[in-house]
Amino acid sequence: MKKLLALMLSVAMVLTMGTSVFAYSDVKEDTYVSEAVTVLSNLDILNGYEDGSFKPEATVTRAEMATMIARMAGINVDTYTYNNAFADVSADFWAAGAIQACVDNGLVGAYSYNRFEPELPATRGMISYAIAKILDVEDVEPIYIRAKDTENSSAKIPVEQ
Repeated sequence: MKKLLALMLSVAMVLTMGTSVFAYSDVKEDTYVSEAVTVLSNLDILNGYEDGSFKPEATVTRAEMATMIARMAGINVDTYTYNNAFADVSADFWAAGAIQACVDNGLVGAYSYNRFEPELPATRGMISYAIAKILDVEDVEPIYIRAKDTENSSAKIPVEQ
């Protein structure tokens, strides 16, 4: 099933490569992010902001990343009821369902004891760990990199794989 998901994502990326940039007010077709933003938006992984912008230079927060991870995994976050797993995330927080879905599926974890820190920047380790879990990656020969943001992290191996 997970290999099928990876194949479907690859095919979708190829099929959407010629699609023009959508109506994000701050993403122009000739920018370095336009192709990736187009593909991921066409796959409903990215949505942008309510004001019609995408904010390509903004730092992605842990809450935004949890939302993207849930979408990549094909999880319907509307079916998740937030159970107050974290002291710093309220049930009415915009990403509460996505955070709960990712936690329940083992795709993300707490930042520290009883805290998710939804507004802190997401890391490569967070997304790498989630993608490795979604695709069931294991026993892949690491490419050993020296990255300070994953040096002492549980995500070190998924980043390297």
